[in-house]
Amino acid sequence: MTGIGKTALSERIADDIQCRFNKILRVNFDSDDSPKNFVNIAVRWLEELGILITDNQTENILKELINHFREERILILIDSLEALLTASDDGWGDFEDEWWTRFFERFLTIESSASRLIVTSQDLPSKIETLASRYPNSYHREILDGLLEDEQIDLFTKAGLDVSSDSEDRQILIRIGKIYKGHPLTLRVISGEIVESFGSNARAFWQNVGDEIELVEQHLLAAESGIKLEGVDDDWKLHKLTRKIRAEVYRRRVDAVFQRLKNQNADAYLLICVAATYRCPVQDSAWLLQLNRYIKRLKDQIYSKVQQQEVLDDLLARFLVETSINHENNRVLGLHNLIRSVALEHRQTLFT
Repeated sequence: MTGIGKTALSERIADDIQCRFNKILRVNFDSDDSPKNFVNIAVRWLEELGILITDNQTENILKELINHFREERILILIDSLEALLTASDDGWGDFEDEWWTRFFERFLTIESSASRLIVTSQDLPSKIETLASRYPNSYHREILDGLLEDEQIDLFTKAGLDVSSDSEDRQILIRIGKIYKGHPLTLRVISGEIVESFGSNARAFWQNVGDEIELVEQHLLAAESGIKLEGVDDDWKLHKLTRKIRAEVYRRRVDAVFQRLKNQNADAYLLICVAATYRCPVQDSAWLLQLNRYIKRLKDQIYSKVQQQEVLDDLLARFLVETSINHENNRVLGLHNLIRSVALEHRQTLFT
């Protein structure tokens, strides 16, 4: 999920282990204006390693790069890999430039190398997963969740907020952290806003936003108790609770995710909008029921079960859906509260 701390974690790891390496190479496809095709990045890396390129054949450039990774101690950080991904016959997560596939395949087959590669991505690179299944000792995947409560307390403490056990602000901050499920970027933005605009007084901040958060709490409680599982008219404001959240979390991050989904897979975009009516996680069949209903309504078509599942799988591969197991041992699907808040707004726009 965007803003969950992938880049921060990769940089922290790199900082902790940099003494093991002779060189660190980086590329960030979220902010890097250079071309995203493999050969341009590979040439840049080789130049950073002091290698003059005289042969412009992509295969030879790849061999040269892999040889240096094999023989030297190099740490490579690739950030925002999702910018390279596209759809394929197998679903989402292939590389638009096939040479990236070859690069990862060659890297995974390197034996006895001290070089390491750290990749962050909002979407699951299914092609890498397929390749890595053959080399389990060379690959590890870590899915990041929000901060735990004690980690949230640490974040608030570092921001200069009073979270001592006898503080009246502590419970307010814990409620905010719970609603946002420990989303690091949002909590950091909120902490900064409390410090800068409310004199580090969380109670004063609550006077401005508490009603909106209490509304979400009431909706979630109604869903958990079985009183009302759906909220077609819910109008959450979590993604625009304050000006800074709207600017730094929604417009700069989350909205870009929704726009990318809309452009790359209109059916998956439709599904996340219509399934946002569910206030709590429900089984796959409920999601597919919503999809089938609106595909028929908007396109006058009926999708096969295979087509429906492909649309859902796309959302799962992009980690826009959270999975869990309910009390009846069934898999259920839900949305992060921040994602649902945005999806509800997009739903309103879509049907307007």
